[in-house]
Amino acid sequence: MILKAQLLKNKQRQHCLWLLEFIRLSVPLVKNIQQHRAMSLVYLNGDKSMQSKVLTKQGHVDSAVLAFSQLYQSKNTPSQFAESEHLINSWKQLKSSVFQLQPASSFSQHAQLVTEILLNIEKTCHSKGLKASLDFSDALFLALTKSVPLLTEVLGQSRGIGMVIASQGGGSISNHVKIKHLYQQCQTIVSETLDVLVAEEGAEYLRCRETIDQFLIFLKAEILEKEQIEVKPDDYFQQATEAIDQTFWLIDVLIRQAKRSL
Repeated sequence: MILKAQLLKNKQRQHCLWLLEFIRLSVPLVKNIQQHRAMSLVYLNGDKSMQSKVLTKQGHVDSAVLAFSQLYQSKNTPSQFAESEHLINSWKQLKSSVFQLQPASSFSQHAQLVTEILLNIEKTCHSKGLKASLDFSDALFLALTKSVPLLTEVLGQSRGIGMVIASQGGGSISNHVKIKHLYQQCQTIVSETLDVLVAEEGAEYLRCRETIDQFLIFLKAEILEKEQIEVKPDDYFQQATEAIDQTFWLIDVLIRQAKRSL
């Protein structure tokens, strides 16, 4: 009886480790798709010198998609195989057409792909019993499976649209409306998630909070409050990327905490 219970416990632990690996491998996938989106937007808005960078980034996405799909297929279930095939096909379609798309369509298709990945993380981790196996507060679990990945994407969209605005020295009214909304959404997630983590877990999370705050201050000063946009696209990309990298770092920290709690 004791042996049976131990075997069941070990099986559950292996399942939870698979789910945490599932989250971990989503990081380079989302990161590279976001960067591909930002570079593609600059190219589609007139900067053809960006083409070589877009092509290089496609190779990075290919590698991340392969690693992610191999993990999916290791479960060897019909649903996981179907999800893997859908991910591969969605990326192939976007990759093959990206240089012919309109900027808005490119942005939308990239955002849809990233959103599907993030929703699948949330759905899979919530439906497969991960929370019950972790000695995690509700705030930590929500941060790992939903809030921080969402913050990553909101910052990623802010980077893409902001780079277009910077490259055009202003850009369209619709892009200014979008980036203002994204700025506000970032502020909300930061206050509802990172402030709670800082309060619960202490200074380890404070660096992430401060880096994102610095980017939001930069975005507000250089784009939201400027009639004439003067910030260079590369400078904006660097500031935004530093903030996004902190969210990826935070996901990694949360995964390590989750493994320790098993």
